[in-house]
Amino acid sequence: MPKISVGTYVPSSNFGNATDEIRNPNSIWRNTVRVRPQEYAVMKFIGDGGDLSRYHNIPGISANGIRFTKYEYCNRLNISESGNPVVGDPCPHCTSADEAIANTTERFLSWVFHYGTFHVAQNPRLDREGQEPWDEVRRGQKVFFRETIRKPQLFQASFTLYKNLEAKRELMDSLTERNFDYGCMKVQDRTTYSLDYSDTQLSNDFSNEIASIQNDLPDIEAIAAKLIVEVDLPQFSETPGEYVMTSDEVQQQAKSDNDAFENMQGGQ
Repeated sequence: MPKISVGTYVPSSNFGNATDEIRNPNSIWRNTVRVRPQEYAVMKFIGDGGDLSRYHNIPGISANGIRFTKYEYCNRLNISESGNPVVGDPCPHCTSADEAIANTTERFLSWVFHYGTFHVAQNPRLDREGQEPWDEVRRGQKVFFRETIRKPQLFQASFTLYKNLEAKRELMDSLTERNFDYGCMKVQDRTTYSLDYSDTQLSNDFSNEIASIQNDLPDIEAIAAKLIVEVDLPQFSETPGEYVMTSDEVQQQAKSDNDAFENMQGGQ
């Protein structure tokens, strides 16, 4: 059984910069399920738990002029079971003169097993060493390019999407009974996300592998609070028992991934 490692990565003075988060293959950003408009990811929840905390909405704009929202954990409002703040430091955003920043919203964070993502275009990194073309598949009247992931990752959801998930949970004994399609749609300037039951047929659901790693996954509340900023997660193979860790992968993919940030949608 693979042992999942939690790094002791100490943020540099630039940590929090989008480029740093993208270039570090063990960063939380790089290990979170993300989909672009018209795409969807197939995943399974690992357990029924998760973290529901309050966040500040911090607006930003990329170098290319793309607006996005970054969600910052509220150190004041998020309280542990003991009645004390999860993070002891004062919250720098609660005192903002901008009411939109000072206000908070609830967001959900949980562990999922990410089987793969159906993209609308071919792998853009084929010019890099070690990259393979994604499989071209037809789903209904649409053609997608399937990127195989096969690893545990983090799933973030707005409160609206979380309520949708809770409605589904009421109809199921456990969220782990079904696989889900996590999709993204963009109409004009509005980006929306959806979570629906998946009809994707899997050659291997990796149920044994999921069971073997569930108890070793890093604490979800600590990740939400940024007390854990780096994780090393296994990627499983079709061959039973075979896997690689993120830290063992060739890292050339991270060298020029600034485009991933430029395409990140902040409307979730």
